[in-house]
Amino acid sequence: MKKLFTSIFAGLLFFAAHAQLTPYYTNADANNIVYKQSLVKGPATINLISNQVNGVINIKINNPYSARYDISLYSTGGRKITSVLYDHPAGVSSKAMYIPAGVKGMCYLVVLGQGEKHSLKVFVQ
Repeated sequence: MKKLFTSIFAGLLFFAAHAQLTPYYTNADANNIVYKQSLVKGPATINLISNQVNGVINIKINNPYSARYDISLYSTGGRKITSVLYDHPAGVSSKAMYIPAGVKGMCYLVVLGQGEKHSLKVFVQ
C-alpha cells in the first residue's frame, strides 16, 4: 500500500514538473513557437538615475521580462510635454528621454506597460 502511494505521488510530481516546461503553441506556424511565461509576474521597478534633471531624464528599468513601455512627461497642469516608446529587453536597462527646451519646474513622468503604471515626480532645472 505504501509503495502504491509513493508511486502515485512520484507520478503526479513528474506530471506537474513536465506541465510547466511544455511549450504553448499559438495559431502561428511551427517556427513561431511562443513559450508561456509565469502567470505571476513581479512588478517592474522604475527609478530615476538623478531627480534633478537638466535636458535629459535618465530612467532605470528593472524587469525580468521583456516589455514595451510608453514613457510620457506631463506638466503639473496635466499637459503632455513629450513621450517615447521603449522596448525593454529582459533584465536591467536604462533609457534617456530628452526634454524640450523651455521646460522647467515640477513634472510627472508616467510609465505605462502591459498591466502596470508607474508615476514619478521629476524636477527639471
